This record gives sequence, C-alpha cells and structure tokens, in this order.
Amino acid sequence: MNIEYLQDVLDRLRVTSGQRWLFVAVAVVCAVGASTMTALAAGHQTGVVLALVFGFSATACARADSNTALATTGIILWQWFGTVDDATSTWAVGLALCVFVFHTLIALMAVTPITATVVPSVLGRWVRRMLLVALATLAMWAGVVVLDQRQTTGSVVLTLAGFVALTALVFLTRANSSPPDQVESQ
Repeated sequence: MNIEYLQDVLDRLRVTSGQRWLFVAVAVVCAVGASTMTALAAGHQTGVVLALVFGFSATACARADSNTALATTGIILWQWFGTVDDATSTWAVGLALCVFVFHTLIALMAVTPITATVVPSVLGRWVRRMLLVALATLAMWAGVVVLDQRQTTGSVVLTLAGFVALTALVFLTRANSSPPDQVESQ
C-alpha cells in the first residue's frame, strides 16, 4: 500500500464533519436493518448476505458518488425477492423505508463535501420530501393489503390512480420547493 494514499485516507477521516459521520451511521444502520427485516420476513438470516450488505453500505458511504450504493440496494432486493414469498408482509414497509432512507442519505452525501455541514433549512426540505414518500409508500402498501384481503384481481384503474397520485405528489413537492440553499463548509 502506498504511504501517501494511506495518509490521504487518514487526513480525510480527520476532516470529516460530525454531521457526515451521523449520516454514515444512519445509512449503514438502515442498510443492515433492511437486510435484517428481510431475514425476519423469511424466517432465516444468511450471515454472508448481512456481511456483504454491511461492507457495501460502508463502502458506499465512503465513496457516495460511486455505484456501490446501487450494488448495496441490489443485494438487499435480491435477498428479499429470493427469500420472501409474502408480498403483503408488514416487513415490506420497513424494508422499503430503510432502503429509501439509505438511498436518500447516500444521495445527500454524494452532493456535499465531507467537510460540509448541511444547513437546517436544506435538511428540513429533505425530511419533508422523505415524509411524503414514506406516506405514499404506506398508502400503496395499504392498498395492496386491501386488494389482497378482498381476493380481487388486479385493477388497472386503481393502479393508474396510484401512479397518478404519486406523480402528482412528486410534482407538488417539486413546485413547493424553494431554491437550494448553500452548504456551510467548516
């Protein structure tokens, strides 16, 4: 290993903001939590998958602008689709929200330097948008459960209504967003 590279890594760790460390911790916990929820829904856990999710999520946080977060999400979804048969499981909501928070934090870390502290107004907008998506996720899951319990076949009208409502929420959120604030650098 090159000594200059190692020194660069140590320097980056030293100047990383406290807020960034918090984002890293929450992102890794969410990724590992999603994998654990999948294991709980399936009734068994594979240690290798959990170790892969942990390693990939930590790497994604270190290099947020790489495709490692995509690989992390891919592993989690592969685990879900390969082991869980119940589409209406309540674990699906927790999994979706954990993957969403992981993705959102990686996106935020990708557009800010490691020394940055994001101002509260920007964080507030991100949280409001996240809450809208979380509410839409819960509503869609509730719709799936209702349709499943009624033993009805799929409905093109309800599916279209769901997509139209989701699209309207996205445009409404975007229209109500104010111009981006600057990021403080320490």
